[in-house]
This record gives sequence, structure tokens and C-alpha cells, in this order.
Amino acid sequence: MHSRAVQLLEINNSLPPLIGLCLMAAMPGPLVAQVGEPRTTAYELVTTSHDVRSIWSNPGGLSLISEASVIAEAHFDLPDGSDARLGQYTVGFNSRGLAFVYQRDRFLSGLTGNTFRFGISTPMRRGAVGFGITLYRGDGDNARDTDIGVRYLPGSNMDLGLVVRHIGRPVVRGIALPISVAGGATWYPSSIANLSGQISVTENQVGSNANLDYRIRVVISPPRLKASGLVSVALDNDGLRRVHIGLVWGESSIVALGTVERLPGTTRLETISLTGVASRALTQVR
Repeated sequence: MHSRAVQLLEINNSLPPLIGLCLMAAMPGPLVAQVGEPRTTAYELVTTSHDVRSIWSNPGGLSLISEASVIAEAHFDLPDGSDARLGQYTVGFNSRGLAFVYQRDRFLSGLTGNTFRFGISTPMRRGAVGFGITLYRGDGDNARDTDIGVRYLPGSNMDLGLVVRHIGRPVVRGIALPISVAGGATWYPSSIANLSGQISVTENQVGSNANLDYRIRVVISPPRLKASGLVSVALDNDGLRRVHIGLVWGESSIVALGTVERLPGTTRLETISLTGVASRALTQVR
């Protein structure tokens, strides 16, 4: 099947230079203490990735097309009144749906953590299904996490995705991770833009009501240019949480992502990260 969605996932074999900076304006809403969230999840939704980054956003995307890709990522914390420090780095690869990444976290509390993530995915008619298994190690931690994800292409201009995360409710560094279900869609209305949306429902660890997380991502690709503009907005039950604005070059890319923390009466740069992804198409699926 040669749908519009699959055509837009064709990979550029070269590694283009960095031409843009992604800025993120964040409402107060820090990550769960001592559980390092991968930086690629700041802008990748359940239907927007098809390379090694799918291992975090939706493991079903690892085999949506037949490709090989590698990732290197560094995340720097900028504590108020202190010098920048390396808070997280990640390396990994994907080859035809078999993927592995290693993530090292250095938390502000002084604890460190090692995260090993394994992903496997297989194509199916009009889509793919995949599994992700995460091992958490470091400072006496020994936990395992499991995700399952599906990608489905129902037509020429639509991509659907569904992920169930934290199956088994693992306890990581003293934090119980609740089960979360994320569903989303990407619509390709034209050759110059696409629109993605995602809704996540997470168990409420305090009451009986579920917490909702809403994410919207828009990509604009000007014709005859390899540059793409990206806007990602994250909201939850309390309203606006984060906004991501970026400019990336090509399919294989280097992305710089900054985090701006907005507090009453002040705004400051909280973190900055650099991500490099190199991809090569092997054979066209469908």
C-alpha cells in the first residue's frame, strides 16, 4: 500500500545540518521525581515517529517502514543560580523493528539511574504492532516496565496510534508508575502540513478520577524546502502545561530543545537538550 501517510515517512539518507532551535515554554509541572522522562517524548506523539525514537513514543512505529537509525541525545539542567550540568544522555539504535536504547540520568537530588529499553515491532496489514520493555537500574533500583503500541494506516491521509504504558504498575525508585493509555492520530491534509493530536488517560493515584493529558502537534513543511516548522502544545486537567516550537531540517535531523519555566513574576531557561538522529531506508514496506 502506497498511501500518503507512508510516502511522507520516506527517509532521507543523509544527515542534514542543524538549522533550528526548539523552545519549550512550560507551566509548572515537573517530571515525577527520580523517574527520568526521555526528552524525545516532549515533541514526539504516538503517531509522529517511525525511527528509533518510536521506542519511547510508540514501539509499534519501529517497523512501520523498514529502516535503520541511531540516536544520540544530551540533556542539560540549568538550576537557578547554578552552572549547567549534564542531567541525562541517551544512545540507541533501531534496525527493522529491533531496537535498543540506553539512558543515563543524573538527578538534582544526587541520585543516578540507568535505564535500558528494548523494543521489538513487526509490520502487519496497513500498520505495525510493537512491544517495549524497560529495565531500571542504579542506586539499588531493580524494576521492569512494559508497554505495547499499535500503528494503523486506515487511508491515504491518516495515521492512527494507540499505546498502553506501565503495564503491571512498576515501582521505580520508590515511585509507583500508574497505567496510562494514549491514543492519537495524524492527518496529512496536504504536502506542506500535517496535524497530530493525542489524548492520554492516566490512573489517578489519589482519587477515583482519571487524569487527562492532551497534546497537539502541528508540522508545516514548506514546498521545495527541507525545513519543517513544529509546534507542540501539551495541556492537562489544570490547563496549559507546555508549548514546544521548533524548526528542524529533513527527516534525519539534529534538534535543539530548550525548556523555559514560567513562574509567577519570572521566566527562566530551565533545561536545554541536543538530539541527533541519523536514518537510512532499507526497503519500502507495503
